[in-house]
Amino acid sequence: MLLKPIAFNGFASSCSTHNCFLKSLSVLILILLMALAFLLCFIKIQNYDMGFHLKAGQWIIENLKFPDHDEFSYTVPDHHYVDLHWLYQVVLYLVYTQAGDVGIVVGNSLLIVVNVFIFFCRIRFFGPVRFLPVALSLFIGLMAASSNFDVRPQVLSWTFLNLVLLNLEGYHHDAKTSLWLLPVIMLLWVNCHSLFVLGWVVIFCYLAGIFISRHFKVDRARVHSSHDGGTQPRKSQVGNLLKTRRLDQKLLTYGIASVLVCLINPYFVEGLHLPLIQFDLVGSSTNVFKKNLLELASPFSADSFSVSSYYNSSGFDCLHPVLFFHVYCVMAPVALAGRFIKKRAVVIHEALVFCLFYFLMAMAVRNIALFILAVSLPTVAAGFCDLSGFVRSPRSHVLCRTMALVHSVALVVFSLLLAVLIFKITTNSYYASRQSRTEFGYGYNKNIIPVDAINFIKENHLNERIFNHINFGGMLMFMLGQKVYIDTRTEVYGPEFFSTMYGVLKDKQVMLDFLKDVQPQIVIFPHRISQNWHAVFQAHPDWRLVFVDDIAAVYLRRGYADQIKELTEADLVEGNRIVTAAEIDALLNRTPHAPQGGLVSLLKVRRFPHRESDLTAFLVRNQWEKAALYMALHGLKKSEPSAYLYFTLGKLFLKKRDYARSYAAFNQYIKLIKHHRAIEDFMKTIAPRSGVSSQP
Repeated sequence: MLLKPIAFNGFASSCSTHNCFLKSLSVLILILLMALAFLLCFIKIQNYDMGFHLKAGQWIIENLKFPDHDEFSYTVPDHHYVDLHWLYQVVLYLVYTQAGDVGIVVGNSLLIVVNVFIFFCRIRFFGPVRFLPVALSLFIGLMAASSNFDVRPQVLSWTFLNLVLLNLEGYHHDAKTSLWLLPVIMLLWVNCHSLFVLGWVVIFCYLAGIFISRHFKVDRARVHSSHDGGTQPRKSQVGNLLKTRRLDQKLLTYGIASVLVCLINPYFVEGLHLPLIQFDLVGSSTNVFKKNLLELASPFSADSFSVSSYYNSSGFDCLHPVLFFHVYCVMAPVALAGRFIKKRAVVIHEALVFCLFYFLMAMAVRNIALFILAVSLPTVAAGFCDLSGFVRSPRSHVLCRTMALVHSVALVVFSLLLAVLIFKITTNSYYASRQSRTEFGYGYNKNIIPVDAINFIKENHLNERIFNHINFGGMLMFMLGQKVYIDTRTEVYGPEFFSTMYGVLKDKQVMLDFLKDVQPQIVIFPHRISQNWHAVFQAHPDWRLVFVDDIAAVYLRRGYADQIKELTEADLVEGNRIVTAAEIDALLNRTPHAPQGGLVSLLKVRRFPHRESDLTAFLVRNQWEKAALYMALHGLKKSEPSAYLYFTLGKLFLKKRDYARSYAAFNQYIKLIKHHRAIEDFMKTIAPRSGVSSQP
């Protein structure tokens, strides 16, 4: 389908060898794009929701029924639980039992590849296409949507929505196309994910769009007939025109069937109400979830999606997903306009679907891939194909051959770019270079999921009441098999519960009073993002620290499980090794080494010292300075320099009034982040006491 119009008309060489080369190169690019789609999803499990999906699937299989009330927390057991993800959860758990973590990651990656395949099937309904605009649009779209590519049930919604649109686009292209697949898709969708209502939205858009288009065609036909030499249209012609003004009866019938079939879910009518609740979570700007959960925030207001994200310690990052997202947000409306300019008419249903889903994407970060991968990518690719059609083939034979050469070079460069990017992904350099916590591979991502802390609780048979952070709830309930305080099922707990929870965590005394009511024996939380928790438990005599790593801290109430000794500073320093002054000065005064380039960077597996950075910050807050110094210097010896580690060391030496080393650490920090006005001004104030020049 894409190989025939591989080159611009008139630009292709008449040489059969050259055409064969272009076709071979296009096949290579298609293979590389498919590989890129697969590898961008082949990342370690980092989604906090994964735990409760696995637990729910296990519970359904073991009990042979669907959950009606919350079965997984001890706080809201009376809250109603509508589990429309049940089919996804059951399949997920079965895959996990048969193939483990690798089966889950591979399955998720294959689903993304299926979406790319559907994209190629859909684009054939958008008119003549040209290879280079299609390939570039797909590349930009994949990179822009890759921030949503972790394992989650939304991937199934993208697939189902793609299939619905494929069926509708085929019907619009040829009215003889059967629509019987629509109810089948919707039946599966409603039992896998709550976004099934988007299928209704798309069907309605096509119904309305086709009706409006036919209405205007009828009016134009009547105007033309009334001016055709003064003659009036025959009665049969008027009858045919009036028939076209009705709603498409076939599409309406299958649309109604697609709505009614959604009642076939474990919760009947109540299951159809759940999407409205979730839409309120995303749509309301005053909602507590939208204020505190990144995936519900707008990508146009979230700090992590700002222009500053383009830069890291190595400078401008031309492969950052946020950069591609911003590029796509601009090119998508341009491509849509290009389609309408080329057609000299507005395709109503296409514009409706595009605008509605662009609005949904602007509402929440988690809808980015929904808009790009499931809805707009064929429109964008076809739009740029239409825009490229305005480029006329030059009449000059020399110019024609030159443009053919430029086109060939562009394809070669593009294929090399894809190959280099694939190497960077497989060696983890793509993630390490921008200091991302995402990691290539399978299994659990221990930079995000507290696997070691949960295993510690499990191995020591700590099965009393647990008080946990929201991020850890899902994995705790699955890996420990016991009820938790809270997890990320926002619709189960409700906004009032969350408002109370966030209010409690902001005040130290209120939290202590709250703990008296909950009466937990075990507390686990991510110390990096919950520093106020650490302040409460560190200072309170009723609690003792028994485990800490870069992700989580575990505290036990005194008097419970006393056989587990309290953690000390010496436990965190291997062999009680003392860091020498020479080692400190050597690392503080060295030139931060940039990542190696060339083939070395492509072949060498790289990592960023997140573990050492986060653990050092915890040790500093805990006033374990020797252990903090040891951990920080250990981390600085890793392949990637960490500005955060230097910043932590700067604060540590400043606290010890070692101004020379504090100045040196902050100076390294400035070198890595390029500019920080507040730190630079602060360095000028301590420069006289450090014995160095006031200029950093």
